[in-house]
Amino acid sequence: MLVANSGGNTVTVTFNGATAYPDIRILEYSNADLSVPVDVTAAGTGNSTTSSTVAVTTLHANDLLFAANIVATLTNAPGAGFTSRVITNPDGSVVFKMEGAEIPARFVAVVSQRSPMAGIVAADSDISEPRHLSRCRVGGPPDGRLLAEYRAALGHLGVPPSELVPMPYEDAPAALGRGEIEVVPDFADLLPRLRRQAGIPVRAVAFRTDVYASGLVAADRLPLETVARMRDAVVAALEEQRRDPHWGLDALLARHPDVDRADALEGWRLAEPIIFTRAQPGSMEPHRWEETVAYASAALGLPQVPADSVYRFEFATAAALGSGR
Repeated sequence: MLVANSGGNTVTVTFNGATAYPDIRILEYSNADLSVPVDVTAAGTGNSTTSSTVAVTTLHANDLLFAANIVATLTNAPGAGFTSRVITNPDGSVVFKMEGAEIPARFVAVVSQRSPMAGIVAADSDISEPRHLSRCRVGGPPDGRLLAEYRAALGHLGVPPSELVPMPYEDAPAALGRGEIEVVPDFADLLPRLRRQAGIPVRAVAFRTDVYASGLVAADRLPLETVARMRDAVVAALEEQRRDPHWGLDALLARHPDVDRADALEGWRLAEPIIFTRAQPGSMEPHRWEETVAYASAALGLPQVPADSVYRFEFATAAALGSGR
């Protein structure tokens, strides 16, 4: 690529067929070695809370270390010593789906009927309600997704924002344990993990904002009958899990051996109030989707898209469709 003024270079990407959720990242750097721009490389795969590779030894004292990942869930922040250039969001939740109006898949059932966002605080803190969080120091990267959702939740309640103490997200729990901050923004059901990382007893001050947070996504090309069976299976599994929290636990631990059994049970207990509300499990309402799209778009600075580009209208609840809302 030739040297050019800002915005002077363009890159065109062409696919040789239909591509679901393309994740394209193009970054430009100056002063690279023109003959051998790449020194050494490393790659890795796995199932953990952090992305990593084996160590490499560079051939030069002044190398640029460049890292990227592709995950099945989400990336919160860069590792220590790295600077975030871009975090893409191709799929996985309501927030991710709203980055484009034309998508090949949409939600057909909602699992989390409320937002799981919370402020994680020390157990002995006098912070007991979201309104108390405005006077607290919160740790995280200024451009972090969790911080953006946390601030949006405060704003939704009319609560002034907390004071930000900039730091990599992975350093925030330890900072909470040392008393350098009062709040870590995260999801309430992840409290067990935060407790281990902080090294002190912690608790969640939950917002429980009435917007959708997670659910079942199905490709638009699937027949309605097939999708309906998938939705019914998810709802049945949720009901069975509520009846017996240990149901399916062995299968979970076999797939994710690094998960602690007690942590999984506690996480489910914390997630229950988010999943089971006055709404029927798995149900979706058109007006709630409109509120969810507007809320998430404002929280993350994304262009707002039509709500029906995010969910399949055919699977909205009959009660909501007949309410005229």
